[in-house]
Amino acid sequence: MNDADRDELRTLFAGMHDGRLSEADHARLERLLAESAEARRLWFLHCDIETGLADWAASRESNAALPKPAPEVHRWRNWSWLAPLAAAAAVIFGAFVWWPRTPAAAPAESPAYGVAVLAREVGVAWADGQERAAGSVLAPGPLKLSAGAALVEFYGGARVVVEGPAELRLMTAGEVELIAGKINAHVPTQAHGFTVLAAGAKVVDHGTDFGVIVNGAAPSEVHVFTGEVEVSRAGNTPRIMHEDEAVRIERDAFAAIPSARPAFLSEEELARRDLANASERFARWREASGMLSDDAGAVVHYLFDDADGAQRRLANHGTGAAPDGGASIIGGAWTEGRWPGKRALEFRGEGDRVRLSASSPKMTAVTLLAWVRVEALPRWQNVLLSADSEQPGALRWHLTQHGELRLEIARDLGRPQVDWEAVNSAPFVTPDRFGQWLLLATTFDGTTIRHYGNGQLIGSGASFTPPELHIGTAELGNWRGGTQRHLAAAMDEFAILSRAMGAEEIRAVYQAGK
Repeated sequence: MNDADRDELRTLFAGMHDGRLSEADHARLERLLAESAEARRLWFLHCDIETGLADWAASRESNAALPKPAPEVHRWRNWSWLAPLAAAAAVIFGAFVWWPRTPAAAPAESPAYGVAVLAREVGVAWADGQERAAGSVLAPGPLKLSAGAALVEFYGGARVVVEGPAELRLMTAGEVELIAGKINAHVPTQAHGFTVLAAGAKVVDHGTDFGVIVNGAAPSEVHVFTGEVEVSRAGNTPRIMHEDEAVRIERDAFAAIPSARPAFLSEEELARRDLANASERFARWREASGMLSDDAGAVVHYLFDDADGAQRRLANHGTGAAPDGGASIIGGAWTEGRWPGKRALEFRGEGDRVRLSASSPKMTAVTLLAWVRVEALPRWQNVLLSADSEQPGALRWHLTQHGELRLEIARDLGRPQVDWEAVNSAPFVTPDRFGQWLLLATTFDGTTIRHYGNGQLIGSGASFTPPELHIGTAELGNWRGGTQRHLAAAMDEFAILSRAMGAEEIRAVYQAGK
């Protein structure tokens, strides 16, 4: 079997893997596998390395707690064990190819776990220390704010502004328990019946805007702004309340009190605060991004908001950039970035990409940084950065279909094609984070690959030490290979540094840019 035959096989294998073989190509692949032991051996390697090992590792890691150092994924070095398995590979593939083909069973559906979405948050400090960004899906359970304010949109349609400090327990898409603090609820017609439990009382909406206060040992309060609600408590006669009425829930009665709408934070005021907060954060990011551009190791730094609209080019702000270190935009569409007034480039179609050239002095370490908003991960690998080169030391930075960050480094093991040695992170870009702005970062210090998600370590593993790392001509959001690996995401900042940033540096980039 010559090199042309092997190249044809690789193309056919990739097409089989992606489910895009024509009937003629399928027949050709069957014939090659039936006639050639070498073809069957190469097929076995493809299945084992390109799909079997990666999928097995991903399924194992998807059940593990985060963060967790991920195992390395390497090309096998010793081929002697393949001889007795080559025939088995042929049998396995034969069963797949020559048996009557029937439609594949639909994958098992994932259970729904959310009841609400965090639509907006301003200055929130979460008591459990967990980071939650706007767009986060909220599961049933506790939600505690030490400070700040948030807008929670329930799947049933109700919208609730929560002022910290406060503690809630999300029950269902139409029910919440207020344990402490203050909420302002807007309940449209489609959410009729939305219920708030408050210190032993039940407040049931009848098409309303209302507020509830639970303040420790003091009696709870209910204020109706529009419409009506029903308030009930064990031992008390239920009461229907109307617009501009308010009650204090005493032990044995509902005591009328003046309604106090101004005491509750409105959605409009929360939106105003959010806009002011975004402006402050935008200015803070501007300052931090300037520092990143001025880093002596900044080979590439694209901000996306100063692109030349006529020529479709991105300016490279990196201090270590070559004189003509800009990038060309091919396809894609402009969209809003992390803040109002900040632009981002959206990769949607299979042709969308950014072509760049990253030249630098001899590079033995690297940091890759990108702010992205992922909409889906439809491919086995989804490209963040892919070098055109396949010489030893070339880099590819991907997201796997399971949401893992993956860095591949080309290695010469004496075969016609380079081997790509890779380390995956634990799954991070999972469906609950789709639609959110995320900071993805990977470093390689010459011995160890480390992956970071939103400033936190999410996986690491040892790698071989190449004499030099190469990027050169490369693409963001796509690649020039034979299979589809284009990104379905927006990007509004990207950087390459010729050094490995430390964990605290990456955390600082996240804090300044989130």
